[in-house]
Amino acid sequence: MKSTLIEFEKKITQLCDYLICWKDIQNDLMDFQQKHQIQLPESILNMIRNPNKKVFDYKLAILIIYGSFESYIENIIEQYVSKLNSAVGAFTSLPMQIQSNHTELSARLLGFICAGYSKYEQFSSADIVERLHSCYSSPQNYKLNVSAFTQHTANLRINVIRELFSGIGITGIDSLIMHNESFVCFLKEIDPELSILLDEQQGEARYERCFQRLNDIIERRNDIAHGVDDADDNILSTDVLLEYSNYIVEIAKSIYSIVIGEYARITILSRGNNILYLGCPISVFNNNIVCFNSRGYKISIGDIIASMNAKNQVRVGEIKSLQIDGNFVKCIPAEDTHNFGAKINFHANKNYNYYIVKY
Repeated sequence: MKSTLIEFEKKITQLCDYLICWKDIQNDLMDFQQKHQIQLPESILNMIRNPNKKVFDYKLAILIIYGSFESYIENIIEQYVSKLNSAVGAFTSLPMQIQSNHTELSARLLGFICAGYSKYEQFSSADIVERLHSCYSSPQNYKLNVSAFTQHTANLRINVIRELFSGIGITGIDSLIMHNESFVCFLKEIDPELSILLDEQQGEARYERCFQRLNDIIERRNDIAHGVDDADDNILSTDVLLEYSNYIVEIAKSIYSIVIGEYARITILSRGNNILYLGCPISVFNNNIVCFNSRGYKISIGDIIASMNAKNQVRVGEIKSLQIDGNFVKCIPAEDTHNFGAKINFHANKNYNYYIVKY
């Protein structure tokens, strides 16, 4: 799932680099002309001043931002369901929403395949039916139709995103995003006035504030795609496009942290085959360094580590560094048994049980 986020961030970074590069070229050329008191070639001046170039870049940016985000949402849902399928040993141990929705969504997917939708041309009806049948005929060796859970007929406004994730058992993802600490900090940073309003406003007003940029991206994408007459007269500046790009990345990162947290919780509770149990820490330092015995597990920097309390509440993060006997190491090999310290990126509690979550 992390690779899905990395790939999405890469696409947005490439767009931002392009926008920044072109902005720098324009500024540098004009500064050069003014400093040296020379007349630039007419072809260069036309390129700088050409309003069609600004419109083209604007349209390109909006289409890439939304298209990449839509692909990211679909991919992370597929990855989540697929990883659960691999880790959770029985169909009946999956979240109830996945169990109850699988048949209907598989049937709908069959309908799209039979209707000849190009998006689903890589699937066969026989394979869809076989996978659906396996969930009931051999629930200990089941195979989900993971792509069935990504179906949507509307643009990915936040209510559509909420419904998609509810279908795989992650309810209220819009509220979780809205209260994600990193996302809220980003919004406050880009808009000082918004900072005050987010602290004061609750309910619908706060909701609107958090997701109005997503709605605007979708409205603009639709105008471009449908050739609305005034779409070319309502373009955004490079600075605003960069802000929108960073905004959509923050939403994606929030969704990733929510999904990985739920994945850890479900696989821990179902005793999935991806879980390595570490137990309670031997000791905790500075609330972010935890010490354990490796128990013969392979443990590496970058591994997902989760802690769970008696109420089944989960904290999830990554191992940022490892030490054995005061020496930094990148990995503890399997079969070796060492007491080690791990620096993690969430608040550690000595009374929680800890797990390495492989995926």
